[in-house]
Amino acid sequence: MNILNKTKKVPGGLLIIPMVISSVINTFCPSIVKIGDPTTAVFTSKGTMVLIGMILLISGSQFKLSQVAVTLKRTGVLCVSKLIISWTVGFLFIKFFGIQGIHGISAVALISVISSCNPGLYLALMHTYGDEVDCAAFGILNLIAVPIVPVMILNATSGLEISYLSVLATLVPFLLGIILGNLDSNIQKLFSSGTVILLPFLGISFGSNINLKLALQSGLSGISCSYTCS
Repeated sequence: MNILNKTKKVPGGLLIIPMVISSVINTFCPSIVKIGDPTTAVFTSKGTMVLIGMILLISGSQFKLSQVAVTLKRTGVLCVSKLIISWTVGFLFIKFFGIQGIHGISAVALISVISSCNPGLYLALMHTYGDEVDCAAFGILNLIAVPIVPVMILNATSGLEISYLSVLATLVPFLLGIILGNLDSNIQKLFSSGTVILLPFLGISFGSNINLKLALQSGLSGISCSYTCS
């Protein structure tokens, strides 16, 4: 049937196609995968943070210290700019409309959408169109794509305290991957294809949070919330 090659022909297909299938299942028959672990852990969002932690560690292992300068030059400015824009928009939105927002779009949804950079899709496209530096850049991109980032931006814009422990929890697997990968090139080789293997599962996890009916019925706010959940 050659399913894999057909999937790869779609840009970002390794992530997008499993996500679409998972969202359809979650919309029309979600109970079919909620029969207990390990099925539920693999085919729902229950294992999302485990997948993110694994991807952070694996991407860190591919981050070569010799490529720090060129990687930061390509990705660092982009990431910093995105964080500044997200904070500015979030601050102005909360100032004028409050946390609850307007027209059903809350500050949480807006900040999450703006700060999101969808590293899963980036990774899927990178393996088709990217180079070695793009692989290294994925690790940095991952750091601003985890859920704690929009939470931090929301707290900062609304005057709440930032949880530095959550920031540390995000950095630990990435830094551990950097250490292991640069100390032993065999570990780097071992994990080199790890992110590709995890991509379909990440897509499934994202899709299991999307209810297509609810998104369409709720209009713009529903679509934005569905994007946020993914």
